[in-house]
Amino acid sequence: DTIWEYQPGGVERGSYVLVFDGADSFVSISPTDDFLLQFSDTFSIMAWIRLDETPPNEFTIAGYWNFDAGNPEGNLFWLGINPPDGEGNILVVFWFQSNDGANMATSSISVPVNQWTHVAAVYNGTGSDTMQLYINKTLDGAMQCNPCDYTGSFDYALNSGELSDINIGGSFSGDTSVYNFRGGIDEV
Repeated sequence: DTIWEYQPGGVERGSYVLVFDGADSFVSISPTDDFLLQFSDTFSIMAWIRLDETPPNEFTIAGYWNFDAGNPEGNLFWLGINPPDGEGNILVVFWFQSNDGANMATSSISVPVNQWTHVAAVYNGTGSDTMQLYINKTLDGAMQCNPCDYTGSFDYALNSGELSDINIGGSFSGDTSVYNFRGGIDEV
Protein backbone atom coordinates (compact mmCIF):
# COMPACT_ATOMS: atom_id res chain seq x y z
CA ASP A 1 0.00 0.00 0.00
CA THR A 2 1.21 3.46 -0.89
CA ILE A 3 0.64 5.96 1.91
CA TRP A 4 1.25 9.00 -0.33
CA GLU A 5 1.59 9.83 -3.98
CA TYR A 6 4.40 11.68 -5.74
CA GLN A 7 3.24 13.20 -9.01
CA PRO A 8 3.95 16.05 -11.45
CA GLY A 9 2.45 19.44 -10.61
CA GLY A 10 4.72 21.04 -8.03
CA VAL A 11 5.32 24.73 -7.53
CA GLU A 12 8.22 24.77 -10.00
CA ARG A 13 7.45 23.88 -13.61
CA GLY A 14 8.37 20.26 -14.26
CA SER A 15 8.70 19.42 -10.56
CA TYR A 16 6.87 16.86 -8.46
CA VAL A 17 4.64 17.28 -5.42
CA LEU A 18 3.50 15.08 -2.54
CA VAL A 19 -0.26 14.59 -2.90
CA PHE A 20 -2.27 13.54 0.14
CA ASP A 21 -5.77 12.00 0.00
CA GLY A 22 -7.14 13.44 3.25
CA ALA A 23 -7.97 9.97 4.56
CA ASP A 24 -4.86 8.12 5.69
CA SER A 25 -1.85 9.34 3.71
CA PHE A 26 1.19 11.03 5.25
CA VAL A 27 5.01 10.84 5.31
CA SER A 28 7.03 9.99 8.43
CA ILE A 29 10.65 11.06 8.82
CA SER A 30 12.51 8.95 11.35
CA PRO A 31 15.28 10.79 13.19
CA THR A 32 18.85 9.60 12.77
CA ASP A 33 22.11 10.69 14.34
CA ASP A 34 22.45 13.13 11.41
CA PHE A 35 18.93 14.51 11.81
CA LEU A 36 17.96 15.31 15.38
CA LEU A 37 16.14 18.52 16.30
CA GLN A 38 16.75 19.85 19.78
CA PHE A 39 14.29 22.21 21.47
CA SER A 40 17.16 24.56 22.28
CA ASP A 41 17.83 24.99 18.54
CA THR A 42 16.34 27.68 16.35
CA PHE A 43 14.41 26.01 13.55
CA SER A 44 11.97 26.80 10.78
CA ILE A 45 9.43 24.71 8.93
CA MET A 46 8.55 25.85 5.41
CA ALA A 47 6.40 24.41 2.66
CA TRP A 48 4.28 25.25 -0.32
CA ILE A 49 0.74 23.96 0.19
CA ARG A 50 -2.29 23.60 -2.08
CA LEU A 51 -5.61 22.71 -0.46
CA ASP A 52 -7.88 20.55 -2.63
CA GLU A 53 -10.91 21.40 -0.53
CA THR A 54 -12.10 23.60 2.30
CA PRO A 55 -10.87 21.64 5.33
CA PRO A 56 -13.68 19.96 7.30
CA ASN A 57 -11.26 19.65 10.27
CA GLU A 58 -7.60 20.35 11.04
CA PHE A 59 -5.04 19.46 8.36
CA THR A 60 -1.42 18.71 9.31
CA ILE A 61 1.33 20.30 7.24
CA ALA A 62 4.12 19.02 9.52
CA GLY A 63 4.40 18.08 13.16
CA TYR A 64 5.98 16.00 15.85
CA TRP A 65 3.16 13.88 17.23
CA ASN A 66 3.63 12.07 20.49
CA PHE A 67 0.34 10.71 21.85
CA ASP A 68 1.65 7.17 22.20
CA ALA A 69 4.81 7.98 24.14
CA GLY A 70 3.23 8.95 27.43
CA ASN A 71 3.08 12.66 26.64
CA PRO A 72 -0.28 13.97 27.90
CA GLU A 73 -0.08 17.12 25.76
CA GLY A 74 0.23 15.16 22.49
CA ASN A 75 2.27 16.99 19.91
CA LEU A 76 5.31 19.09 20.75
CA PHE A 77 5.06 21.19 17.59
CA TRP A 78 2.44 21.34 14.86
CA LEU A 79 2.10 23.43 11.71
CA GLY A 80 -1.35 23.02 10.25
CA ILE A 81 -4.56 24.41 8.84
CA ASN A 82 -7.69 25.06 10.88
CA PRO A 83 -11.18 24.58 9.42
CA PRO A 84 -12.87 27.84 8.39
CA ASP A 85 -13.64 30.29 11.18
CA GLY A 86 -17.02 32.02 11.54
CA GLU A 87 -16.16 34.32 8.63
CA GLY A 88 -15.04 31.50 6.31
CA ASN A 89 -11.30 32.18 6.69
CA ILE A 90 -8.97 29.18 6.47
CA LEU A 91 -6.09 30.01 8.82
CA VAL A 92 -2.62 28.54 9.40
CA VAL A 93 -1.59 27.63 12.96
CA PHE A 94 1.87 27.07 14.46
CA TRP A 95 1.56 25.31 17.83
CA PHE A 96 4.44 24.65 20.23
CA GLN A 97 4.39 22.96 23.63
CA SER A 98 6.82 24.61 26.07
CA ASN A 99 7.46 23.95 29.76
CA ASP A 100 4.97 26.72 30.51
CA GLY A 101 2.18 25.24 28.39
CA ALA A 102 0.89 25.52 24.85
CA ASN A 103 1.86 28.47 22.65
CA MET A 104 0.10 29.17 19.37
CA ALA A 105 0.57 31.68 16.56
CA THR A 106 -2.37 31.95 14.14
CA SER A 107 -2.39 33.67 10.76
CA SER A 108 -4.89 36.37 9.82
CA ILE A 109 -4.46 35.78 6.08
CA SER A 110 -6.89 33.16 4.76
CA VAL A 111 -5.37 30.33 2.72
CA PRO A 112 -7.15 29.90 -0.64
CA VAL A 113 -8.33 26.54 -1.99
CA ASN A 114 -6.73 25.27 -5.24
CA GLN A 115 -3.88 27.80 -5.14
CA TRP A 116 -0.27 27.39 -4.02
CA THR A 117 0.54 29.23 -0.78
CA HIS A 118 3.93 29.44 0.95
CA VAL A 119 3.84 28.95 4.73
CA ALA A 120 6.74 29.20 7.17
CA ALA A 121 6.95 28.86 10.95
CA VAL A 122 9.96 29.94 13.00
CA TYR A 123 10.87 28.88 16.55
CA ASN A 124 13.67 31.02 17.99
CA GLY A 125 15.11 28.50 20.46
CA THR A 126 15.34 28.25 24.21
CA GLY A 127 15.60 31.63 25.92
CA SER A 128 13.80 33.48 23.15
CA ASP A 129 10.38 34.93 23.60
CA THR A 130 8.86 34.60 20.14
CA MET A 131 7.69 32.22 17.49
CA GLN A 132 6.57 33.56 14.10
CA LEU A 133 4.32 32.52 11.24
CA TYR A 134 4.72 33.75 7.65
CA ILE A 135 2.23 33.45 4.77
CA ASN A 136 3.63 34.16 1.30
CA LYS A 137 6.71 35.84 2.86
CA THR A 138 4.60 38.17 5.04
CA LEU A 139 4.90 38.00 8.83
CA ASP A 140 1.32 37.17 9.72
CA GLY A 141 1.33 35.74 13.21
CA ALA A 142 3.57 35.89 16.23
CA MET A 143 3.40 34.56 19.74
CA GLN A 144 5.16 35.90 22.78
CA CYS A 145 6.13 32.96 24.97
CA ASN A 146 7.14 33.42 28.58
CA PRO A 147 9.69 32.10 27.51
CA CYS A 148 9.53 29.46 24.74
CA ASP A 149 11.63 27.03 26.82
CA TYR A 150 11.34 23.29 26.76
CA THR A 151 13.65 20.77 28.43
CA GLY A 152 13.66 17.93 25.99
CA SER A 153 14.30 17.17 22.38
CA PHE A 154 12.48 16.11 19.25
CA ASP A 155 14.70 13.07 18.92
CA TYR A 156 13.30 11.01 21.80
CA ALA A 157 9.67 10.52 22.71
CA LEU A 158 9.00 11.68 26.24
CA ASN A 159 8.96 8.95 28.88
CA SER A 160 9.71 6.20 26.36
CA GLY A 161 13.32 6.58 25.21
CA GLU A 162 12.24 5.59 21.69
CA LEU A 163 12.91 7.60 18.57
CA SER A 164 9.88 9.56 17.37
CA ASP A 165 8.97 10.56 13.83
CA ILE A 166 8.29 13.97 12.38
CA ASN A 167 5.23 13.70 10.12
CA ILE A 168 4.20 15.55 6.96
CA GLY A 169 0.59 15.59 5.79
CA GLY A 170 -0.94 13.79 8.78
CA SER A 171 -0.13 11.64 11.76
CA PHE A 172 -1.21 8.78 13.98
CA SER A 173 -2.83 8.63 17.37
CA GLY A 174 -2.55 4.96 18.33
CA ASP A 175 -3.55 3.08 15.19
CA THR A 176 -5.77 5.90 13.91
CA SER A 177 -4.67 8.33 11.22
CA VAL A 178 -5.56 11.92 12.25
CA TYR A 179 -5.54 15.48 10.84
CA ASN A 180 -4.81 14.23 7.33
CA PHE A 181 -4.05 16.84 4.68
CA ARG A 182 -6.04 16.83 1.43
CA GLY A 183 -4.02 18.43 -1.34
CA GLY A 184 -0.40 19.01 -2.26
CA ILE A 185 2.63 19.78 -0.13
CA ASP A 186 5.83 20.75 -1.92
CA GLU A 187 9.37 21.85 -1.01
CA VAL A 188 9.06 21.02 2.70
